[in-house]
Amino acid sequence: MMMEGEHAERERERLPPIYSSTAPAGLGGGAKQPLPSLSSFISTLSQRRDVGGRGFDGSGVMGTSLGLRHGRELPPICSGVRQKQRLCIQTLPPEAKAPFPCEPVVPLRTKTTKDFQEDMDRAVQSGDWREVRDFYLTTFNSFIELNAAFKREANGLFNTIEDSGINVKFVNTVYDTLINTPQDIQKSVLKGIINSLLREWKGPRTKDDLRAYFILVQNPQYSSSSTFVIYAHLLRQIAALSEADHHFLVHWLKK
Repeated sequence: MMMEGEHAERERERLPPIYSSTAPAGLGGGAKQPLPSLSSFISTLSQRRDVGGRGFDGSGVMGTSLGLRHGRELPPICSGVRQKQRLCIQTLPPEAKAPFPCEPVVPLRTKTTKDFQEDMDRAVQSGDWREVRDFYLTTFNSFIELNAAFKREANGLFNTIEDSGINVKFVNTVYDTLINTPQDIQKSVLKGIINSLLREWKGPRTKDDLRAYFILVQNPQYSSSSTFVIYAHLLRQIAALSEADHHFLVHWLKK
């Protein structure tokens, strides 16, 4: 009998602890209680904080009046757990990860200064301005298209103050010609600039954005008082750029 009693005592030490109430989920005993909703969980935490007098301390760890006094409270999240969480997120398959916006690729445009001048000559002779109109409408409708039309290499970096990467001769030719185009083309350019400024107002600036500002600020249409509002919005955006961006623009304009 003594041998059997000692054996039973050792077996009891190996068994899981006996719970006074419903057994936790996963042990298989007792009735399973439904999980509390998020709102009831938050309400419970608020009540405990009011009763105990303390909630989370400044370090983000539960104070003694809440979790550390009761063995059934969850332990605080430590740095090792956070690291595991990051590793799990990084090992997700590509289709499960949230897409991050990337810098847009500048489309390839092949029209040269000579091509544009030939289009202009044909328009003056024939009275058909469709080719010239389409060029102005497309070019001034966005910052990306400004870079596509006037950047020497569509996706070149040109991240130095010595070289803006812009075909300045082509820009001058397009602006000199604009003054002599029909009024509807000139108005379409102004509308395109407004759309560009509204679209590009938010978000971090790139060097291609600086190139677009560099091009737009040279537009001779701003000499007319009817365009002062558009010019003011352009200058406002340029003024809001960082000091480093101003440094680039000043050197490009200086050249």
